[in-house]
Amino acid sequence: MSDYDTVRAEAATPEQVARFAATQIDEESFYGYLDADLGKLDGAFIELFDRSQCIVVPPIVYTGGSVFKMTVLGEKSSLGTLLEQIPSAFEIEVDRISEHRGCWGSHVGRLTARQFAALEAAASVGYFSAPRGGSLSEVATELNCSESVASTLVRTTVANLVDATLPDS
Repeated sequence: MSDYDTVRAEAATPEQVARFAATQIDEESFYGYLDADLGKLDGAFIELFDRSQCIVVPPIVYTGGSVFKMTVLGEKSSLGTLLEQIPSAFEIEVDRISEHRGCWGSHVGRLTARQFAALEAAASVGYFSAPRGGSLSEVATELNCSESVASTLVRTTVANLVDATLPDS
């Protein structure tokens, strides 16, 4: 039985599930929608986000076992308060903290402000054009840094975007 079949079977049985729909993407992936009544622990967890004035940005990604990945937006102080108030029953790992630039539905939200500036600088000088119109030296000038730093910034930015697009690469 595939994960898709298992999730469909499990979601259909609990009485707290009001609605469930799933669409298979490929042999290993699917999108699922679940509308369910929350248990006490789940409700307490979600209430923390309401109280802290933080926003969970869809999608919430289930990666197996008991691991979920999510993006949370909020003021620095609100995020700190949220993390302090999460019950010990939940294990939290913060993967990245960055300034939000309002790029909804985009992988650009995964970039730091400096990586975003490097991406803009490289694009503006034609570094990503085919054939290449700009050089790392020009990117470095735009960023007011050394060519070595510009190279590292461009490579890590591209790697971050590739990882966001092709997570198993």
